[in-house]
Amino acid sequence: MLDGGWTRDKSGTDGTAVNYWWGMNSGVMDVLLSRELPHDVRHLANILRSGIIAGSIDPFACYITAQNGTVMNEGRTGFTPEQILHMDWLCDAVEGHLPEFDELIDCARPMYRMQGIHRDRLPAEKEADL
Repeated sequence: MLDGGWTRDKSGTDGTAVNYWWGMNSGVMDVLLSRELPHDVRHLANILRSGIIAGSIDPFACYITAQNGTVMNEGRTGFTPEQILHMDWLCDAVEGHLPEFDELIDCARPMYRMQGIHRDRLPAEKEADL
């Protein structure tokens, strides 16, 4: 998107992604496994990847805790598309953090704002000078 490869008029009928709701089964995204992984771990990761692609495994249908300790999912169901769309937190098993708005380079800020990340802490948009 940032390189200008995405346009509003694409239909997706040519096999190109017009949004990222298509998921792994569309080939839009994938999992990159480290060469350092032991064989058995790589094998298990490939089983999980295949299950997600086939739709037999929902990675969000489990007990999930955010980094701050908040239970985000009890595990009875997966997340709704709206819940996935509004995720602005990381799982407790993830090392790192979502950058704050002022940590981003200028060209990344509109995307960050559009995605609604940390929407409660974003600075108000300024009107353009006339």
